Amino acid sequence: MPGTRLIVSDWRSLEAPELRLAWDGLARRASEPNPFFESWYLLPALRAFDPAGAVKILRFERDGVLAGLVPLHRASRYYGRLLPHWSVWLHGNAFLGAPLVEQGAEPGFWTALTKWLDRQGGTGLFLHLPHLPTNGPLCRALAGIAAAQDRPLGLVYREERAMLASPLSPDAHLEASLSGKKRKELRRQFNRLSELGELRVERRRDDRDLSGWIDQFLALEHSGWKGGAGSALASHQATTHLFREALHGAAARGRLERLTLWLDDAPIAMLASFITPPGAFSYKTAFDERFARFPPASCCNARTCHC
Repeated sequence: MPGTRLIVSDWRSLEAPELRLAWDGLARRASEPNPFFESWYLLPALRAFDPAGAVKILRFERDGVLAGLVPLHRASRYYGRLLPHWSVWLHGNAFLGAPLVEQGAEPGFWTALTKWLDRQGGTGLFLHLPHLPTNGPLCRALAGIAAAQDRPLGLVYREERAMLASPLSPDAHLEASLSGKKRKELRRQFNRLSELGELRVERRRDDRDLSGWIDQFLALEHSGWKGGAGSALASHQATTHLFREALHGAAARGRLERLTLWLDDAPIAMLASFITPPGAFSYKTAFDERFARFPPASCCNARTCHC
């Protein structure tokens, strides 16, 4: 296509400041937001999980401006079967596989990507797109390109993800979602919890005391069942580093929200979310299991914590 090109490179080349700046601009213009493929999250993840540089970054440009980006890797197995293929690269702490593509550039992006794959010979039998939303402009454009080029396109697995979308205020949404009896029970639980000390909810979208907050989060999560199972972030050096770097990177760009429920001076529930207008992704949560008898909703007063 005139004025377009696809650049395939080692992911380490994107550490250059000018490329990261262009990448951040693309994230703001993307038709479907994906914090896990933004520079402040994907680069720390690649440093942690792909130090050898096996993952390739495909950058799609229109008239010299970055208009698409996706991490790809060659995989030898597909759901346990020996089937070499190309796949969007994800890891255990990346929960969405939608490429970052500028609004309106979706058909050009998929056309360039499929042409590049055609030139790879026998290195991959097909392209696997895990965790790609099926109801957005990316999937619709992909289906159109596949139909126009007579390419097979199959859905091999589907799952529904939880999402909160409401035009109501937090107070109104809570009233509309829960019965009066349930709200009364939550107030009772909140009052019981308040008897143990001073409760306060803190909401922050800056980087004040962020390093200390991260330390507290890691310790709180590790103190529970995840620590015992070896699946807590602090259980592995790679995930610890990813969490630290990603939260600092998100905060530097105004993309991090932190919610903390304090009992006196101790955090007993914590939530880190990534702000991706027009919405947000709840990323990681941790709570003190000594207070497990109190339901999570009772730990958040809708009048003080506008989640």
